Amino acid sequence: MGGQPFFSGREAEVGVFRQVLNALSEGVQEDATIAVEAPPGAGKTALRSQFIEEMKRLPPMENGRRWLPVSLDGGLALSPPEIMASMDGAIALQLSDDLVKAGDPASQDESAKGLAAFLGVASLRNALSVAKDIQARGFSAMGFSLAAKTEPRPETIQHAYRLRGQQWSNWQVVLMIDEAQKISKAVPGAAPSTLSSIHQGLAAGAPMSFCAFGQPGTFAALDEVGVSRRSGGYSMRLPALGEREAEMVVNRCFAQYRVEGGDAWKRALLERAEGWPQHLNTYLHAACTVLEKSAFAEDHMGDASNSSLAAAIALGDEARVKRCQERIDRLNKSGRRFERHARALAPVFEAAQGRPLKDDVEDFLSDGLGLGADRADAFLSAAEACGFLGPDAEEPLRYAMPIPSLAGHLLGRALPSVTGPEPPIEEEGDG
Repeated sequence: MGGQPFFSGREAEVGVFRQVLNALSEGVQEDATIAVEAPPGAGKTALRSQFIEEMKRLPPMENGRRWLPVSLDGGLALSPPEIMASMDGAIALQLSDDLVKAGDPASQDESAKGLAAFLGVASLRNALSVAKDIQARGFSAMGFSLAAKTEPRPETIQHAYRLRGQQWSNWQVVLMIDEAQKISKAVPGAAPSTLSSIHQGLAAGAPMSFCAFGQPGTFAALDEVGVSRRSGGYSMRLPALGEREAEMVVNRCFAQYRVEGGDAWKRALLERAEGWPQHLNTYLHAACTVLEKSAFAEDHMGDASNSSLAAAIALGDEARVKRCQERIDRLNKSGRRFERHARALAPVFEAAQGRPLKDDVEDFLSDGLGLGADRADAFLSAAEACGFLGPDAEEPLRYAMPIPSLAGHLLGRALPSVTGPEPPIEEEGDG
């Protein structure tokens, strides 16, 4: 399919992120923490990518610092060397991009000097080749190993900070932590407060903010490791998309690919997705796949009336069922018989229209399934992590089922059929 990736439906969250960046740029805040928590499929990855795009569009700050998003897996965020290496890798890649994209000899020379200084050498031979190699292979050296040869090898993390501080001070760093629920004392070898100490330790060299994306439990995990929020913290829980936001996503997608006559398709896709971001993405991808067969240009999907809506829905249903089963498989790996417990609990959610009281769920687990308190807590934690259930946003005394149709999938129920206009049947001629 032609065109550029589009993003829609989370404008409010993007607006908050822009406010944080503006506050950092204007010196109102020196650092900040943003935590985004949502079950699987709520669109955390897409939102994280959009946040990074927002940073790329920003000009350098008035003090000359450039914005630098640094991606980091939550399982590594407790290791100071890993965080430092991730920062150095992001800087090296950005400086390499500057050199490769430099449009004139003067810009190339300036970029080559910047990359050489970062690597701790006076100058680089074949600087462009080095930059392209970094782009192709990545950059894995530890931060403190890049110091000039005249500097002694650091013996402490604090010493490493000082050696790298000159390079880090040119950047306004935002650590983009994925799977942030992994930041917990329960992680083997975890060092509680590592993030907090690095946050404070690097503040003088490179102002650093955190943007953590994770499944349920992320907020609690961040509290466990003592992440500082002294200059302000922002918490976001990603709900299902509202009717207006979901319609906006479909409209933007169809407009981007210039789909004609797609009103019936829009209605069917929105009905099928039920406002869940991953479902919506699944059905949009299926629709574009079917529509592409009738496209007459790379960026034009053609007339939807000439393609089969039923075929698009069937393709989307197949992918949706597969994703649901993957979630249940994850739940089953978390504990013996957890899948069986979920199947037994599904009718309780259906009877309460997807929002049972927590007490009723807990009573069912203890009285109906005979689970002890520890086992029930373990199941509920795993069920929340895989997206089977979660706290109700409106009533804290209730559970909710964030992923539509997951209960029906557990009960083996087929998705309802979707009717819509089919493409006209072309009659064969005599000749």
